[in-house]
Amino acid sequence: MNTTSSRRSVSSLLALLALAVLSLAVVPEASAARERARSAKGDRGGSAESRAKRDRGNVERDTTWTNPAGGTGQHSYDRTWDPSTGTGTVAASTTRANGATSSREGTLTKTAPGSGTSAGTFTRANGTTGTYEGTTTKTDTGRETTRSATTSDGKTASSAITTNKTDTGASRTAVRTGPNGGTSTAQTDVTKTDTGYTAERTVTKTPPPAK
Repeated sequence: MNTTSSRRSVSSLLALLALAVLSLAVVPEASAARERARSAKGDRGGSAESRAKRDRGNVERDTTWTNPAGGTGQHSYDRTWDPSTGTGTVAASTTRANGATSSREGTLTKTAPGSGTSAGTFTRANGTTGTYEGTTTKTDTGRETTRSATTSDGKTASSAITTNKTDTGASRTAVRTGPNGGTSTAQTDVTKTDTGYTAERTVTKTPPPAK
């Protein structure tokens, strides 16, 4: 079995985006209304701005970015949540610099404090459609999430993601398995510094089994 591994430190722009991913929760917790704005510039050019509004489990988030070549993109995320029933909805869409758009929409169900399930449909940038489902379980230091997605032509991919808060930031380990059996393991470590955050990411890839 052959594997390839790469390791790199990412820019402050990607560190911001990584931290945002690490902070996401499948099952919302009720909280008072608040708004937050963030921005970052990449070491090689480019920038990103994110604005989020939260109100008792409901979330509206919009992120825009400009890549080093001047291309722009946008991501929107909207979540509704009913704490009385422990259920909600989610809708997200991304438009890339080349104009390609992907989206997903689905439902959320709380199964325990900090834990729950999700299910819905998606459309990829190339027009492929399918369904997805996921389960998140809260742990003492973070959470564990398993997900799977199946396209309309029967191809299935899955992932297992573990996130943990640390004394100096957070870590995220994501193992993804493609429809052909190949795997990719990404380890991201986000560390808080005096001026913000830094992130280091290691990726190890294993090719599909020989036929």
